Amino acid sequence: MDITGPSQLQPPPGARERSNYEEDLTRMIAQLELADIAILRTLHQPAPESDPTANASINAGMLSHLS
Repeated sequence: MDITGPSQLQPPPGARERSNYEEDLTRMIAQLELADIAILRTLHQPAPESDPTANASINAGMLSHLS
């Protein structure tokens, strides 16, 4: 019998692993340069109602820059 207990803390039964998704996303956004932020803003701006494909060629060029 080991009276000192386990050598490492064990998570309680049924506990889920912690998700770091939000921390990773925040860190990634914080590391973006201003040019990258401008590109992302351009990509996510809605197209005008009259011409939904107005930004298609611009977006294609911007996406190639991010790759």
